[in-house]
Amino acid sequence: MRPVDDLFLVFFRPSGQTHMLPVTSVALLDVLDGNALSIAEIPAVLAERYGTEAEEGVEASVERLLRELEAVGLVEAVTTAGPSMSMTALGGSGT
Repeated sequence: MRPVDDLFLVFFRPSGQTHMLPVTSVALLDVLDGNALSIAEIPAVLAERYGTEAEEGVEASVERLLRELEAVGLVEAVTTAGPSMSMTALGGSGT
């Protein structure tokens, strides 16, 4: 992963593709690396990881970013017990 202005170049080894991602997407990949988290859990985990306060009502934005990352194959939905969907990063720490 290499920063380029306000974007990061992320080489995804399993697909051999390089992606240009904003810092928010990189932060999502960071918290999902090795973890399956629900969309509702992600804002609190991000806030704890980066030493900020969790914002109310950001789940729709989180879900939109996750769908974009899922569309390019960087995250996937996983089945968990309970009513909510969880997401996990693909490719481990090699992303």
